[in-house]
Amino acid sequence: MLIAAGADTNARTALDQTGMYFACFYGQTDAVRALLDAGVDVNAAVGLKGLTALHAAATAGHGWVVDALLSAGANVGARDSDGATAMDLAVKHKQQAVADRLAVAELSDPALPDGAT
Repeated sequence: MLIAAGADTNARTALDQTGMYFACFYGQTDAVRALLDAGVDVNAAVGLKGLTALHAAATAGHGWVVDALLSAGANVGARDSDGATAMDLAVKHKQQAVADRLAVAELSDPALPDGAT
């Protein structure tokens, strides 16, 4: 409803986070779909660490969200301020199924050099 009324889908909170970041972290599939349909920037880096929506979904283990973000053009090689990719965070937070999906995505991304992560 807010999107239809013209809400800024890339608006940020006082802590520099977006609705897409929160929707991905909490696995809110309807919100993720709506934001993707509205053309949200899937690669927007947020907060002090420069995390993306893909980082958020990977950390929390939301495989469907990871797949949707990758299909929408999320940069699988994006790194946060510590140099971590979404796959690195999935491994760190013991989200092995998501880490496996991201590993396949990294291998098939021609923009990433071999052994990029």
